[in-house]
Amino acid sequence: MSTNKPEQLQPPYPGGDPVVGQALRRFFLSLLNDKNLYKYHQDRNAYIEAKVKNATAKKLLKSAAFIEIERHILAITGSSRAKPLFVVCPPY
Repeated sequence: MSTNKPEQLQPPYPGGDPVVGQALRRFFLSLLNDKNLYKYHQDRNAYIEAKVKNATAKKLLKSAAFIEIERHILAITGSSRAKPLFVVCPPY
């Protein structure tokens, strides 16, 4: 029998919008399908425009903060094609 114990869940962050959260989760999971990550690398803005219908999610994905995160990841030697890939899939 496993001795692993489930992690205690924290309360949700106040002010979040579950509709926006679902749109963002769908976007990041879509990057795992077919050649979507390649298409994202080719033209991130066009990919976001085509795949994301929720205006708030689209704005967040195009935000300066997200672009700045990508910039820092790309600065790592050997990471010239790296992009943040967040998969939201709770293990419970």
